[in-house]
Amino acid sequence: MKEHKSAIFFLILASPLWILTIIGITELAQHYPNAIDNLPLVRVSYDTISGRYLLSGAYELVYPTLLLSVLTLAFLWKTRVSPREFGVLALTVPLITLVFAFAISSLSGHSDYSDSGPVLIFGAYIMPVVSFLLGVALYQALRAVRVHSNGDMTG
Repeated sequence: MKEHKSAIFFLILASPLWILTIIGITELAQHYPNAIDNLPLVRVSYDTISGRYLLSGAYELVYPTLLLSVLTLAFLWKTRVSPREFGVLALTVPLITLVFAFAISSLSGHSDYSDSGPVLIFGAYIMPVVSFLLGVALYQALRAVRVHSNGDMTG
């Protein structure tokens, strides 16, 4: 039961990291545009109308996914939570987190609905889930390599 609590706590805290990573990269580009422009998959350009640096590229998918996958791998390696149980929790906890975030934004009056709203809500749920499940897959692969290299086939 302790593993479940720590897994739920990890998922609740890590789910918002996906979007916070994107926001962090965008904000860093405002202060260090040349450094961010040198990152793979990121292109920085200056918008003369808004006076801000704009980013384009696949960084919005790659960097947050890698960050959450590595954090998930480290969490599983340290806690030894069952990958199957963590996978089930990874499917449900981000949805609960998203529902609470949507409820809070609705109650505070910050939920402007647009045509792209359902797509954004789906993306805000599915991308952390994909990242967590990729971390589980990496954990199982590394565990299998470790078992195979030790010659121990018990698991």
